[in-house]
Amino acid sequence: MPIQRIPRYKLLLEQLVKVTDESHRDYSNISKALQDVCKVAQHVNNAIKEQENRDRIREIQDQFSGKKDFLVAGRVFIKQGQLYKVNTRDQRKRRYEFFLFNDILVCASKSHNTIGRYSTLFKSKTYKFHKEIPLQEDDQMMEVRELGSDGEEQKYRFMIMAPPPHKSFVVVADSDQDKRDWIDKLTDCINKRRLTI
Repeated sequence: MPIQRIPRYKLLLEQLVKVTDESHRDYSNISKALQDVCKVAQHVNNAIKEQENRDRIREIQDQFSGKKDFLVAGRVFIKQGQLYKVNTRDQRKRRYEFFLFNDILVCASKSHNTIGRYSTLFKSKTYKFHKEIPLQEDDQMMEVRELGSDGEEQKYRFMIMAPPPHKSFVVVADSDQDKRDWIDKLTDCINKRRLTI
């Protein structure tokens, strides 16, 4: 049965249930068929979402130089975006690309490697891998902490407190909305992981 027909069958059966009297001999069969079609529709929708997620993760890992395998059972892609990472020694900021999954946070930088004199035609992989930080290490969870907003320079900073033995670090978003979105998504992923402990 083609996937596009499932919603049509569902609508048809919903209409049949509405117009069929409960005392009719076919009512229970129509109701059961509607329940079954709803289950199939949910299963198909879930399978499509899972496939789209796997495809997106493959796209991401194909953008990395070297062999990176982010495709792991149960892993879900959540968010990608740029943040400045603050160097603790001199407070200088460097822009990184971050990839948030439901179980890890990946930090990468733009790769500037090109191939020969045809560099404008044949660019190598987009990202250079820097580190992968698990949201959970043994029983230790990552934490996200907002930092004080003294002055314009500090306004969009927040701290990612990685679980040991990984190092914690401060990042700066481009806007308050971007900061809020990162904090909310990270916190949501961390809280969902806590529920699985």
